[in-house]
Amino acid sequence: MSKVTFNYVDSLNDIIERVADITSFQYIILESAARILFEFFNYDKTKKRIVLNGGETTPEVWDKVRIFGAEAECRWHKAESHHDKSYHIFLLTDKDTILGALKDFFPNENTKEISKNDPIDIYLWGESTNDKPDEWYEGQIPRFLSYPLKVSDPKKIYRCRLIIYSYVMRDLDQEGRLIEHKFYRPVKLYEGEVR
Repeated sequence: MSKVTFNYVDSLNDIIERVADITSFQYIILESAARILFEFFNYDKTKKRIVLNGGETTPEVWDKVRIFGAEAECRWHKAESHHDKSYHIFLLTDKDTILGALKDFFPNENTKEISKNDPIDIYLWGESTNDKPDEWYEGQIPRFLSYPLKVSDPKKIYRCRLIIYSYVMRDLDQEGRLIEHKFYRPVKLYEGEVR
């Protein structure tokens, strides 16, 4: 059974180090008001920095971060104000072993079972270019985009596709009425041939 859990923390370094030890986490999306990056997840424990394509960063400079892969997603955002805690962290996983590896960060009382639905397959903006195997261009914006996906045949044109799982958690509100909470977890990127 899939599970969702959350907590509030002051620092992100400990949880990121633990997440870096779990091989299920492949990708990272970093968001701020100025930019969004989508890259392979790589963390340098000695420097306590996220390694990016062309540099490195600390998690604190981003407003929202999602680290995900085939079996789980760990995300956080800056907390507005929650008992002097700086970050709201969230874990959605299909594996109890991942939840067990991160149990120090997520109290049992915050953990709920959720139902997993069939995967959704969506196309992202941009088509591959013949110049660089990891570069994507979207004429409607118009601009080049970067995704952590290299095309297998640079002579063909591809669109980047993302598999997403949807989940539903059923709960009762304060008046005893059934309510549903929906969650979406990105899983994997792959190439979809256009022509």
